[in-house]
Amino acid sequence: MEMNDLGLYTSDDDTMTAMSLSSGQLRLTAPDPGAYWYTLLANANQCRDMSSYAAIQFSIQAPVGTKLILQLQFRNDRCKGWEGSSELQLAGFTGAQQTIRVPFTDFDTAVPASRLFAVSVFGLSGSPAPISISLDDLVFAC
Repeated sequence: MEMNDLGLYTSDDDTMTAMSLSSGQLRLTAPDPGAYWYTLLANANQCRDMSSYAAIQFSIQAPVGTKLILQLQFRNDRCKGWEGSSELQLAGFTGAQQTIRVPFTDFDTAVPASRLFAVSVFGLSGSPAPISISLDDLVFAC
């Protein structure tokens, strides 16, 4: 397992064909939509309070026609157990490096930003498979 800038785990749990990190850029190759990647924002039984932010932002390079699901996972009110997740399907990638900013209000369910636990990417699809993407500069933004 790799570590993120918070000193917490980031992994694909061996679901990707390849996962590599070079100069801060994460490259993922998904053999099918069931593959996933996640990065933790807090340790077990803890939350990360991101309520002073309104969006998540990152750089991505993905082939034209690629679709993926971005997921924010959150804990219960006491931050002692997993409660659920908010998801959003992203598409419209150009094949070039581009910056994506996703307001919390764009997700399918309300994002309890004071109780975030992890960020996940899954459901990568497109043609031809496998799909390879690069992610960089994942931050929370105002």
